Amino acid sequence: MRLLARMLAVLGLGGVLALLPAAAAFAHDYLVTSDPAVDSTVRAAPRAVSLTFDAVVLDYGRGSTALQVTGPGGATRHFETGCAVVDGRTVTARVALGGPGTYTETWRVVSADGHPVSNSIRFTYAPPAGQRAAAGSPHGPDCGVAAAAPGAVAGPPGGLVVALAIVGGLVVLGVLAAVVLVVLRATRLPAGTESADAGLQSAPESGPAQPGPARETSP
Repeated sequence: MRLLARMLAVLGLGGVLALLPAAAAFAHDYLVTSDPAVDSTVRAAPRAVSLTFDAVVLDYGRGSTALQVTGPGGATRHFETGCAVVDGRTVTARVALGGPGTYTETWRVVSADGHPVSNSIRFTYAPPAGQRAAAGSPHGPDCGVAAAAPGAVAGPPGGLVVALAIVGGLVVLGVLAAVVLVVLRATRLPAGTESADAGLQSAPESGPAQPGPARETSP
């Protein structure tokens, strides 16, 4: 019984671990930190802006990842000077900011589950007097058609990623169940074996018949 309980515990733990990838596949990536920080004020002109997410960002090439910097204030001029670069969980873009004011970072990435997610954050630029301001551009660098607009991107659909994760978890669970059954069968004796062995041990040893005493015969 103890062995069976242990096997069931192992099987249950294995099932939970096997289904963890499927559960993770349902979660979209979310922003963890940024540089500059959200709603922060910077005085030194940054050469790049970066966003770090909770999970690895999928990169399917040109246009699948976007990071645009516009401002200042309500202006829509672009101050990113390069396309977004994906490095694991971090997305970076080079920038050359203009005058003082609030800048908006608009981003779009592909989550680990295959779905594109987008949002925006803001920071304030307050350079010292006399700081050279970049002119910016109306549209930014050519990084793909409607790069920052949420929508479908090239790559496997999110539903396929989730399905593969579930199938993989079920396969692992099936293997664990098979291992438990094999171990249980190997440790269980066939029915009647113990009683048969006990009967053999208790039976008296048999040997050749001993001759009885000789009978006298009358003449």
